[in-house]
Amino acid sequence: VENVPRFKQIELHASSNPIGPEGCTHLKALISSQSGYKSIVKKMSLKKCSIGDEGFASLVESFRKPCDAFSSLDVSDNCIGEKSILALADALKENQSNIKSLTSLNLANNSIGDDGLVALVGSLNQKDEEGNSTIEILDLSSTKAGIKAAVEVLKCSSLRSVRLFNNNLGSEGFEALAPLLIGGHQTLDHLDLGGNRAKESAVVSLLKAVMIKQEPDNSMLRTIELGGNEVGEEVEKLLKEMKSIRPEL
Repeated sequence: VENVPRFKQIELHASSNPIGPEGCTHLKALISSQSGYKSIVKKMSLKKCSIGDEGFASLVESFRKPCDAFSSLDVSDNCIGEKSILALADALKENQSNIKSLTSLNLANNSIGDDGLVALVGSLNQKDEEGNSTIEILDLSSTKAGIKAAVEVLKCSSLRSVRLFNNNLGSEGFEALAPLLIGGHQTLDHLDLGGNRAKESAVVSLLKAVMIKQEPDNSMLRTIELGGNEVGEEVEKLLKEMKSIRPEL
């Protein structure tokens, strides 16, 4: 750490290395800024590094100090569960002034579960409620997100890109999300709902909601990913209509 110039930030890509929980106790020092300097690391990618709950909790501790210019954290595929996610939710709520530049968070392929994710999403900014407003890109693919977490994440007003791929939301999940997508979405420009095994009727309901044009039309939605759900003639027909009704999609 002492040999890295304090005025130059780096990107750390350490994926698929056996860092483990102990390694995270050292890495957290790269996230926290000290003595008025920016964080040494701007982006940290620790995909598949076996850090677990203990290691992730160590990284979250860094948010107790200012983390100036630290913008991206990827801890996907690390056996992270509900326990450390609850710690993250608390940190995002209690230390907002320390995490002003964190814009991207990747939690994919961790068996977090609905309760942990509901708590996490509850710490993010929602309309008329306080919360973290810097995170714009959130990847919750294969995190065992349930319908409740999926609904809550679409209520967040600061997110621009959300991935809910492969969470078995099913038809019931799509039906629950459809009302939140009437007329598109006012903040999201990218939404991945692929791999959720919804029946075609539910996919149709969701697409029809998006196709509704409201006045004024404030939708920012530009991409919806739906692969891995049932698609037939009716969906294909709607997608053709979508080109004329919402050419931006």
